[in-house]
Amino acid sequence: MMEDFESKIKQTIEYLPPIPSVMAELIQALNDDIDLNDLGKIISKDPSMSMNVLKVANSAFYGLRNKVATIEHAVRMLGTREITSLCIACSACSILRPSSRQPTIDLIMFWRHSVATGVFSKLLSSELNIGLLNNIYLAGLIHDVGKIVLDRFAHDMYTDVLRLARGQNISVLEAEKRVIGASHDMVGAWLMEKWQLPIIFSQVAMYHHQTYKAPDECLIAVSIVSFANHISKLKSFCFGGEIDGTTLRETDAFKILERINPGVRGLDFLDFIESLNGAREEIVNIERVINV
Repeated sequence: MMEDFESKIKQTIEYLPPIPSVMAELIQALNDDIDLNDLGKIISKDPSMSMNVLKVANSAFYGLRNKVATIEHAVRMLGTREITSLCIACSACSILRPSSRQPTIDLIMFWRHSVATGVFSKLLSSELNIGLLNNIYLAGLIHDVGKIVLDRFAHDMYTDVLRLARGQNISVLEAEKRVIGASHDMVGAWLMEKWQLPIIFSQVAMYHHQTYKAPDECLIAVSIVSFANHISKLKSFCFGGEIDGTTLRETDAFKILERINPGVRGLDFLDFIESLNGAREEIVNIERVINV
């Protein structure tokens, strides 16, 4: 069943609408050191994308003193990586928007969790002084996108997946494996490969539930997103699930980060989690931008 499913889903992914030309240019920009002016010109080709960039740039989260009125100004103030990641995320959300059929998963909660994971990944990489990893925000934001693909193209089976997860109190990941034979992490990785995103994205999607299997070249990124994924499930942030500081320290992601940077063990989770309240503004603004 696994081989049949893999073949069918991969074929389905091939039939997804081609990515917009602007998104293709932005993906290429992720791999290149693109000039600020050139990036502004790419974004300006898409009016909707331009509007979303200005919405976020003028949000209270960034605290810019003067109103940002042009794409060029937004790119200068927020930086190429931040802007590029935001635009690709918006395009991805648009491409994968559900059909008229009622989706099985709660899309509001799904994107809230996804946005939170992206934001926390960025903040976590800074807090742990591991270094600001290129693309870590976008990698966190789209780490679970395989769930959207499964819900859209294997809708009836995914209904059974969620019913099983709720009925037997098991993880969605485990339910996916039992019902379908494969899981959203694999499907997400296949999609990243089709879109020809930098390898960090497919690796994060594939291994965020099994960080210990991640290749060395992406181990730090996978661990940061995986850890941010756990944090975003905190009940106090209303993203589903309940986890405490002790449990966080027991995760594979934490142990890997601790090995890479021993200073991680001194992280005060309560203080860090409290500081994340300041990220709510960004999370709300990104949610609005992707129109969940």
